[in-house]
Parts: sequence; structure tokens; C-alpha cells
Amino acid sequence: MPLFSNSLATLIERVGRKIGDWRGGTCTGGSATTFVDTARTEADDYFQNANPPSVVYLYLTTDGAAPQGDIRAVTDWVQSTYTGTVTAWSSSASAQSGDKYAIFTDYTWDEVKDAVNEAIDAAGVLAVVEKIDTSIVP
Repeated sequence: MPLFSNSLATLIERVGRKIGDWRGGTCTGGSATTFVDTARTEADDYFQNANPPSVVYLYLTTDGAAPQGDIRAVTDWVQSTYTGTVTAWSSSASAQSGDKYAIFTDYTWDEVKDAVNEAIDAAGVLAVVEKIDTSIVP
């Protein structure tokens, strides 16, 4: 039985939080060009004024369909409406209430994912000790 049972998204969130580059949440609404999260408290223009500008990644949608997996730059953030504006999501899909997202500024989702996978691979190599059994003679 594994000591930990985490999805890749959970591991990416944990690493993002550790490095201070995680702004994630659950959409409370959205459209073809926005995501809404009434739990966000950042000031107006917070995300697009980051250097580099923040990107939002929709990593889990309620129906498992588009725009799941979309990555878009945040072009506007309006605190009074809790709304982030992005270029259109793929396939004219809309962000929906319940969709999970992550916002990164310093790193991308893929960079954090690659780091997590490299750490898992390295731990696997270090945990496996090769042993040749020479006690059995033909």
C-alpha cells in the first residue's frame, strides 16, 4: 500500500504552494473568455500586472471536456466581480462553476509538472537497490 496517494494535479499544487507560485481555486462561473471565482481577493489588475503576466490553467472541468487542459494568459482581473479575462478557451467552450484552475506567474504548469515527474523518477531510482542473488547454484 502506498504511503501517499495523490493525483498529479495535487502534487503540482503542493509544489506550487511550497515555491510560493500557486493561486488556484474552483470557478464559481465563467464564459468563453472569463473565469469567475468569488473566493479570490486580489486587487484589480493583479494578475496581468505580474512580471511575467500570470497564466491560468484549467486542469479539471466538471464534465471532463473542453476547456479542460487550456492554458491562457490572464489579460484582466476585476476584483469587484471576481472575474479574470483570458483569450477564448478552446472549442468555444466556457469555464463553468466547479471547474478547477491554477494560476502561475513564475513557472508554468508544465514546468512544475516536469519537476514533479523528475523528482518521482529520481526517488524511484534511489529507492531501488539492485541485488544479485548468488546463493542459488544450478
